[in-house]
Amino acid sequence: MAAALALALVLVVDAVGQEGDRGAWNGVRAAAQLAAEGHRQSAQRVLTVALELDPTSSEALLLSAQWQADERAATGGTRELLERAVAAASWVETSPLVAAQLLATIYVRTREPARAVAMLRPLLEYPLIQQPQLRAAAATTLARAHLAAGEPREAGRVAQGGLLLAPSDVELHLAAAAAADDIGGPAAATAQLELAALAAPEDRRLRLALAAARARTDDDGTVPVGEAVALAPLLPQVRATALRLSPPRQARAVAQQLQAPTALADLCTQRSE
Repeated sequence: MAAALALALVLVVDAVGQEGDRGAWNGVRAAAQLAAEGHRQSAQRVLTVALELDPTSSEALLLSAQWQADERAATGGTRELLERAVAAASWVETSPLVAAQLLATIYVRTREPARAVAMLRPLLEYPLIQQPQLRAAAATTLARAHLAAGEPREAGRVAQGGLLLAPSDVELHLAAAAAADDIGGPAAATAQLELAALAAPEDRRLRLALAAARARTDDDGTVPVGEAVALAPLLPQVRATALRLSPPRQARAVAQQLQAPTALADLCTQRSE
């Protein structure tokens, strides 16, 4: 193990002497390899050396941010590293969309959707970034940012564009359905989810979302309560549906599972009776 670490460090230092800014990238590759083999502590030491040799290495900053996120470190530290990686723009072999997508996800989570939109939209329109799965993930995040900013039409446009690259991507389908719901209500969401179910018929989240959307349009009153309860974290508006479909004696229990107000349970119980 010590020999492997020493060799990795030698490769980093030697690369700096011979190849300039590729030295840090070689360090990133060595650190990633050590981590993949289960030597995380040694990998961290190699990555630290790489960052000391080149503090503006986007790849080294990105890997450090990813490891912080894996360890559930504070969002602030991960965000700072990603912002430095994006600002440095010193990518050797990694697409800039990787760091941008991760950082935009943090912006959406911290209720800064405009920053996420400003970062991702130019990169998604850049024709040289060809990786379909990466572009699909970024499109999902951008669609969610538009939704958070109150721009459902833009969200729908972005999601539909992403689905051209990844037709069975569940996250994109859910984003497209959310946009359709905001624009046209449950009926529009139902239509979108019916198309999604054809593309990914085995996905449970799509089936639950479709069941809830149908229930909200009163097209189908046979949705199992358990499915509606399971869906509640994904689509909070389904809480009333879950309670409405519950037998009167179960309404309070379902309300507790959904952390719904007792008054709502009472109302749904009265309607059921």
